[in-house]
Amino acid sequence: MKSFSDTLTTIAVLGGILILSAIVTRLFTRAMYYKCAACRALNARRRSHCRVCGERLNA
Repeated sequence: MKSFSDTLTTIAVLGGILILSAIVTRLFTRAMYYKCAACRALNARRRSHCRVCGERLNA
């Protein structure tokens, strides 16, 4: 049963890495971008108007 426990450990570690990377990516996205209320497009924080629809971004 040693190989079965090794397999489970490997799956758990890979799952943890994937979940952690998704969390870090989401936090980075929230810190770096605004989401337009009108069209839901992501826009850099330095923008004052949406790059897709031209709507004013409320920061």
